[in-house]
Amino acid sequence: SEVSFNPDLQAVDQFLLLRYVLAPKTIVKEIQQVCPGEVVIFEQQQSVRKRYWMIGEDLSYNHREEGDVVQQLVFQIQQSINGNCQAGSDVGLFLSGGLDSTIILSGASKWRPGLALLSLDMEAAEENRAARLAADYYNGQLTSVTLP
Repeated sequence: SEVSFNPDLQAVDQFLLLRYVLAPKTIVKEIQQVCPGEVVIFEQQQSVRKRYWMIGEDLSYNHREEGDVVQQLVFQIQQSINGNCQAGSDVGLFLSGGLDSTIILSGASKWRPGLALLSLDMEAAEENRAARLAADYYNGQLTSVTLP
């Protein structure tokens, strides 16, 4: 199926001003972010957002060694990526070229070779180069949207 990339100009404005887009918007009108601590359930061509966690609910990590916390974080990131990449539908990734999106691409490329990637291309932005390098390294299919 054909995917359209209609820009959300308000979100693009936020990105240019703040260097990020406020949730749940993305730079693509037809796509929304899944907020932290939230899951989206798709049933019968409808989606329902549900909260499954909120900060402050489990503070047991406060008394753990740093190495244990890092190991748990790496495990949780891998579990999240694996779970999302095994969905029955197409999976894509907004690749900024920063650390977060590149880490997700690294994990996702193991499950979804040739992953569809979308990047904003801005003049003189170092992230553009980093996004292209990451896409090439992980064999992703990068589509860059050039902003005036």
